[in-house]
Amino acid sequence: MQNQKSKIPVQSARGQIYGASKNQKYLPRPRLPDGQGQAGKSKIKNFFQFGFTLLELLVVISIIGVLVVMGTFSYSTAQKKARDAERKGDLRGIGQALEQYYSVCGNVYPALSGNLTGSINCSSPAINIMPTIPLDPKTTPYVCSGTCDTTKYKICSNTMEVGPTGYCISNQQ
Repeated sequence: MQNQKSKIPVQSARGQIYGASKNQKYLPRPRLPDGQGQAGKSKIKNFFQFGFTLLELLVVISIIGVLVVMGTFSYSTAQKKARDAERKGDLRGIGQALEQYYSVCGNVYPALSGNLTGSINCSSPAINIMPTIPLDPKTTPYVCSGTCDTTKYKICSNTMEVGPTGYCISNQQ
């Protein structure tokens, strides 16, 4: 038995008429390779035949690329800001240790020069105020800038990555 829909005449783009009954002299409706007619196509099969054009794929790839670049840039900026914050914290800690040395060890600062390495110790009374002077996050020591003697100090980090070129602390007395 023929399906009722197949008897409805349909004109193709070439002007041929498909789907007429046998007594009419029309061409038969073309069939798909699996034996189903156009009316028998399932919605699932149509869903999986959906595709993207090359232009759509290129647009999506370029948007993803821009997002990756923006993410990488913000990540590196955040790392630089974190290292700068660590430098400022280290210098504040060194400044506090030097002020503690000043108040405990007879109102004098330790004699410092050049690169700060080692520790901050008071000999009388015997107190280890800062066992290890921290290094810059890029493993360079902090620098005693200018005159660092028993009356004053100025310690700087010359490797600030965001903002000003250097950050310094000096004596509070």
